[in-house]
Amino acid sequence: EEVFKVLPEAVAVLDREGRVQISTESAQRVFGFKRGIQASSLGYEWLPPLIQQAALEERPVEIRPKYEMIQKFVDNRELLFQPMVIPIPLDPDRSELSGYALLVRDVTQVHEQRELKRGVLSTVLHQLRTPLTSLHLSVCTLLEERVGKLNGKQAELLGTAKDDSERLVVILDDLLSLHRIEADSSHVSPKPVSPMSLVSAAVDSFSSEAEEKGVALINDFREDLPEVMADSEKIGHVFDNLLSNALRHTPAGGTVRINAKAEPDFLRFTVRDTGE
Repeated sequence: EEVFKVLPEAVAVLDREGRVQISTESAQRVFGFKRGIQASSLGYEWLPPLIQQAALEERPVEIRPKYEMIQKFVDNRELLFQPMVIPIPLDPDRSELSGYALLVRDVTQVHEQRELKRGVLSTVLHQLRTPLTSLHLSVCTLLEERVGKLNGKQAELLGTAKDDSERLVVILDDLLSLHRIEADSSHVSPKPVSPMSLVSAAVDSFSSEAEEKGVALINDFREDLPEVMADSEKIGHVFDNLLSNALRHTPAGGTVRINAKAEPDFLRFTVRDTGE
């Protein structure tokens, strides 16, 4: 019991009626889980549902990580916690419970580090995009021979630099999109939309690139397919990535084909290529 009390985490053991039997010093100091007190009397709305779920499913349950945390102010500092309830079986057959272990992990430092990483990543990505855009414009200006004629080798090298800079812009845009999604600032808004309109927009944006590479970009869609619930902009990013990869890895003379097939409850979109 003495060893248990000095554990660094906030831990409390409750009996079947939810009364605290033993708890660590941090559980008592931060959450008020003192011996003999009825845990439900402390007013924590998140606790009864966790206990009920743990008893029903006979497994440890916690508030969804990354999305929900318990906020407490301790010594004028905001702390964030992730609670977990673990059912304690009375016998090996788990036919009856003797109580529950409540573990409330301090995730403040993890959350602060995650926010710091997001901030640094966002700053770096935006700072990189500005000089990269300037570099791309300079290369395009040289290729258009606005500042002088180019010989064949110079044009070839600048063409490669132009392609690489455009590829880097795409990579940065993808990283920014992932960053926004991870930060939960990019919300999905699904609406009924025609599958043909989703795919046609993606195919049209890559038709010139496919023609230049000598790759046949074929849209095998039927117009009688049912509407789907989708966020057109974000699904558009998905198709852009799939088609971009397919074209990148398909040599001249190859084929990239996109179609959809109606399943009982959904629509299956497919991108196929004849490349590596």
